[in-house]
Amino acid sequence: MDLENILGLVQQYALPHWPFFFMSFALGIVGQFMKKRVWTWERAQRGSFWEFMHASMGIHAPLAGFITGIIGFPVSPGIEGALAKGLYHFVAGAMSSYTVAAWKHFMKTRGVLLDGSIPPPPKNPS
Repeated sequence: MDLENILGLVQQYALPHWPFFFMSFALGIVGQFMKKRVWTWERAQRGSFWEFMHASMGIHAPLAGFITGIIGFPVSPGIEGALAKGLYHFVAGAMSSYTVAAWKHFMKTRGVLLDGSIPPPPKNPS
């Protein structure tokens, strides 16, 4: 299979679904930030709200995807209705952790280490 055929397949089958890939990647990146900076285990020890938010991190990305789908973020052609758009991005949110894991693996094979690229915030002395 030559490069022209591969590009034709990508253009025909993958490019119409750019909103799904974009949302999955964006929610994954935001989720990584939230996990490392906001909904941390240390904050979960403070009280019930923080503990609940830390414990329910797995559903945050799908719910955020559902909300963005309902409010009108673009979807692939042929998807009509608010509920269908919400479910479309719900699945993109559910796939976000896999998308980030695949991206990290891809970058690791290229010699780029992403896990330690953002240093953790300094601890308060109190």
